[in-house]
Amino acid sequence: PRSLAPRSHGPEGQLLLASLRGGLKKLLCGDPCPACTKMAVSRVIVFTAVMAVMLPTAAIFLNLPSAAAAAPKLFNFTEYLGGQWVVEIRSVTPGPKPVAADDGDELGVNTEVTLGNYILHKKPGGYLEGVYYENITNSPTDIKNALRVRVDCNDGTGSAGVFKTARAETDIFEEPIEDEPELHYKTLFEFDFQTHKNGMQIATGEWHGKRKGNFQFAVASPSSFLLSVYPKGTPDKGEPLTIQTMTGHKEVVKSFWETYGFQLLMIAMILIPRLFLSGGGRRAMGGPKPAQAPAAVKKKD
Repeated sequence: PRSLAPRSHGPEGQLLLASLRGGLKKLLCGDPCPACTKMAVSRVIVFTAVMAVMLPTAAIFLNLPSAAAAAPKLFNFTEYLGGQWVVEIRSVTPGPKPVAADDGDELGVNTEVTLGNYILHKKPGGYLEGVYYENITNSPTDIKNALRVRVDCNDGTGSAGVFKTARAETDIFEEPIEDEPELHYKTLFEFDFQTHKNGMQIATGEWHGKRKGNFQFAVASPSSFLLSVYPKGTPDKGEPLTIQTMTGHKEVVKSFWETYGFQLLMIAMILIPRLFLSGGGRRAMGGPKPAQAPAAVKKKD
């Protein structure tokens, strides 16, 4: 067999071998006796078993990708859009002449800003149902443009479907949707999200709102999106070319493990090896205690 003597290696090899020997001696209580060797092997087995259970469990709680999930998860628009969203709608219209700085820029572009809210809940049938409204004042009940909203999916994945709205005839905060006398839902847009190379989910199509046009819905993050609407008007006929952009944001509530799971995993990975590979772990497992120096014998006068 090849010799592992330090003289056959360079300085780096000698340092590595010295470290390995020191660690082995510490693991075996300084004396590679059979009892110590058996105890060391037991500690390594227990430590490996604990790590084998801890790491997959942590991956589940932290939603980490695993080898079993080789196929990418399909985007589900109804799961993404559920919740409470605050949206900012900016309508940009070219003006015939320069306007005040507060209303636009020196090129005569008028910008109108509207703040709105979507509250959507997922129903047992897989569709979304909720409301949309715009605040007039700081009062949460002083609103305008109150709408009932419904989002239906055409397939089981939830990536394609129809976004519909209807004018609300009752108080959207006090009266449930079942108390509406008549709801005439109209399609606002149809969506079919596609995954781009950069991972973004984007849907494009026709916009069937008050101003007809085309739209692009881009999912920026799990808590934000950008919806752009481009009109079909013709400037030659005096129709304004108003471009609308809607930016949405919602608060995503994280679970305890999503918030603190990584820190707890790091602490456990530091403390568990110290428990099983240190003197404290050796005594906790019933191993031999380190020898104590004999007490000093008091001499008699």
